[in-house]
Amino acid sequence: MWMKINGHLIELTGKQTEMEEALLLQKNRIWRQTFKGSDIILRINFSLAKGGEDTAEIKGIIKIQNGKQVKEFKVEGGCAS
Repeated sequence: MWMKINGHLIELTGKQTEMEEALLLQKNRIWRQTFKGSDIILRINFSLAKGGEDTAEIKGIIKIQNGKQVKEFKVEGGCAS
């Protein structure tokens, strides 16, 4: 994944979650991912707040760490088909 931070294009790489952990997260309706690149760490933690047959309401936090500087963003959103 590529992301522009402070005017610089940074390549971030993620690690594949082990199958057992992935199934547990799916069962608990949680999604977590960590991406790393140079001095940047990007963490995404989402949970499914509500879900219907064709809809999903997602809430969570995106945290970006650049060296010792940390910014955290609370996010809410969803999708519907």
